[in-house]
Amino acid sequence: MEDENMEADDFAQAIPPSVLQHQKRAVADKRPAFEHGNNLNRIVYLEAFKALRANAYTTVIAKPLSSFKSFFPAAFRQESSEAYEPNTLNLKSRGWLKHLWRKATTEDDWSIDGDPLPWWDRWSSAPMLSFPRFDCSESSYFLLLAGNRTPAWREVYVEILDGLLKRHVSFWGAVDWNTQFGNDPDNNNYPYLYKGTLIPSGEKFKTNYNAPGWTGNGLPHPVEESSDGVCPDVLDANAMLFFKGWLCLVMGIRQRLGGDKDSQWMTGFHVSGVNDIKFKWNFQKLAHKLTSQFGMNNGAGLN
Repeated sequence: MEDENMEADDFAQAIPPSVLQHQKRAVADKRPAFEHGNNLNRIVYLEAFKALRANAYTTVIAKPLSSFKSFFPAAFRQESSEAYEPNTLNLKSRGWLKHLWRKATTEDDWSIDGDPLPWWDRWSSAPMLSFPRFDCSESSYFLLLAGNRTPAWREVYVEILDGLLKRHVSFWGAVDWNTQFGNDPDNNNYPYLYKGTLIPSGEKFKTNYNAPGWTGNGLPHPVEESSDGVCPDVLDANAMLFFKGWLCLVMGIRQRLGGDKDSQWMTGFHVSGVNDIKFKWNFQKLAHKLTSQFGMNNGAGLN
């Protein structure tokens, strides 16, 4: 294994030249997908600023406003709670369903040249979850619960889930794996609070340790002596279990509600990889791949 005290230059030299070439092109690329994937620090700082602004609003406006309610209760009257009825959705749930329908059925561009509409969250919980596919996967939970309550609306839920899945397997769906190569070139500018939390503390980790959220396509394996370089297919990669896991979950929810064995997800779909190369998969093949990787190394999973 490499010496833990090796310098940053030595660490960079361990990365295959082909991976560094991918990184150079990705960092220079000004298309939205590449800008997003290679600016994790910027996203983190923007989110921190939003949090400070929200806290200021809560302190200066929201709290005094809450005390103001006692003087003018009619102006702040809440909608009365609805009586529980089986096999129905309440008003709030129906509103959320309408919102998801609009999002999933409104065409937008998640391709290598595109830019998803702003209502797909690509900012929250940076740097680890600041990618729009998490909006897709986390939106699916409600659909499973709602589908169990109102099975007669199955076609609606399935169409929404198809829209979520279509985006999850697009170029923007794996925007991190498709645009982040080698080490994070900005890892020497990580926020100070990362030290000892998201990354180990100590001088030797100052410039040669990547924060969670940087997937590092093409990084040498920490145990194996050689690297195969960049892996263009995110589903076939010896990495990205979380991507495959959430994708499997959404497909499972879709099949649970739809039940059709001849859907595109069962028979074959294409996932967009590096350079927008398309790779054909199906739900069963993906599930077997994920299971095999979790079972590697006598059940310990990936190294």
